[in-house]
Amino acid sequence: MDKRIIILFLLCGIGFAACNQTPTKKPVKSVTKTDFQQGLELMTQYRTQTDSLQKARLASQAVPFLEKAYFKDTANSDVVYMLGNTYYAVKDYNKAIYMYLLHKTQKPEVKEIDKNLAMSYRELGRRYNFGENNPLWAKRSLVIADSIRPNDPETLELLGIAECGLSNFKAGMAYYDRVLKLNPQKASTYFNMSLVYAKKGDFEKCQEYLDRANKITPGFVNPYLERHKKGLPIYPQDRPRQKPH
Repeated sequence: MDKRIIILFLLCGIGFAACNQTPTKKPVKSVTKTDFQQGLELMTQYRTQTDSLQKARLASQAVPFLEKAYFKDTANSDVVYMLGNTYYAVKDYNKAIYMYLLHKTQKPEVKEIDKNLAMSYRELGRRYNFGENNPLWAKRSLVIADSIRPNDPETLELLGIAECGLSNFKAGMAYYDRVLKLNPQKASTYFNMSLVYAKKGDFEKCQEYLDRANKITPGFVNPYLERHKKGLPIYPQDRPRQKPH
């Protein structure tokens, strides 16, 4: 047989074998995400979410992952910081404060954490003021918030509310004055001042500050003033005033 024919036959055989050979796929290795990575992903979704219910769900789901990551490595400042943010997102302000204080000991040079810490104390004070009707504990939290981040209008107004809740009207009004110097258009502060004047029995001033509040943001109603106009005591447990004859 001609050598050229033999070589051609061999080449065709090799080509046929190559065409029919099934390539072997390498198995894809599954990458297991760490607890921190899973918690971080959920909080990343939380930041981009606009629906409040979805945000609450994502933050709640992130908590156990980040807690596991923290207990595995309590010295990891990134985990501590993210867990603090997640506690804040689920409104667990006491735990958020603990984590932010821990982060300050780990990274004292990071001053941005002070804002988070002050906000946590402020929101804790808000909860004590309105959720638990405990102005004394509200004041304690809010004084700390003010010492960390002075001149925050929200903190100052909440401090005014706490002081007035303790019947310290002069101190409360001083905080309201500070708020209005920082933001003369804060309608809620004018309204809170009208409440104080009503409690002090100065209904002329009460009406003046209520009008200022409604000029900026209409819709404020002072219940004490309304009762006064009807000849009723501003507190329901008090005796009615005698109407003039």
